[in-house]
Amino acid sequence: MEMVVSTDSTEERNEEEKKKLDYHGAMEAALKSMYDDAYDSMVTQSGKKLGEEVPYLDLLILKKDPSLRLNDEIGSFFKENNVIENKGYTDGISINDVFKVQAYAGMYMVLDRKVDEIPWETVTVTVIQFKYPRAAFQRLMEMGCVIKERVQGSVWEVSGPPVMFPFQVVNAVNLGEEWSVIKIMSPGATEEAILKVQRDYEQTNDPRKKQHLGIVLKLSLMNNKETAKKMEETGVMTNEMIETARYLFADEFEAEAKKHAEDLEAEKKKHEEDLEAEKKKHEEDLEANKTQTIQNMLLDKVKISNIEKWTGASPKKIIEIAKALGMTSLSL
Repeated sequence: MEMVVSTDSTEERNEEEKKKLDYHGAMEAALKSMYDDAYDSMVTQSGKKLGEEVPYLDLLILKKDPSLRLNDEIGSFFKENNVIENKGYTDGISINDVFKVQAYAGMYMVLDRKVDEIPWETVTVTVIQFKYPRAAFQRLMEMGCVIKERVQGSVWEVSGPPVMFPFQVVNAVNLGEEWSVIKIMSPGATEEAILKVQRDYEQTNDPRKKQHLGIVLKLSLMNNKETAKKMEETGVMTNEMIETARYLFADEFEAEAKKHAEDLEAEKKKHEEDLEAEKKKHEEDLEANKTQTIQNMLLDKVKISNIEKWTGASPKKIIEIAKALGMTSLSL
């Protein structure tokens, strides 16, 4: 067997590395030389890191069968590769979000893939949010985009530069009743909408659908606590959902129970303090009445022994009261 032994030393390999052409560095140097006169007013940054976090798509919906057609307000827009951006109920889409989600879709289409592995015409972008994106739409129109309202008040298509992919924006708040499963996720969901999803949850025999609806209902209960408590109190919530609510609100229930116990303890303490104050005032009133009685009897020249007998006051106390009245002689 023939063997091949490398004769390159470590030093020789390092020298070869040094000889490799640095096209990026050379290109930067070339451009700097071209703009030398204006360079004081310009900045170059090599290897610029685009953000601190690895970019992630919120959701990607892929059609296994490209011929599949969905007929609902959102899915009718879908092609084979559908990038979804979810905005929270407190967030609105900004013009930055428009560019960001398109950039993510582009990265999904090309990174670690063969050339044209995912054709551009098979990609769509959808943003789902819970408010009308007035500022973003205004800026897009200023740039020359065309915004078409496909479903009144709830779904719009955006086309034209600078939008690169087929792009739709959904305002989930105004979707129809059939979209209650999305609408109940935000605060302010109606009891009727939650009940509709709860009924779907109860009636389905599909374990996957049941799991998915359970996740949505859990989020809805968290975001609509007052409505959930009212539903429990009025008896329209199922036992399973009651258990879920109690589990979710366990900390709150514990806090409420603790506060109730503290309120009862405070009320008991106040009652005891009030009784003690009332008792003390009563004793002070009795003592004041007794003192007034002794004063009257002293002024009427009643003997100390009789005053002691009738009021129960000690001779010492009677004498002190007499002194306070300025009396210098008393009848025993």
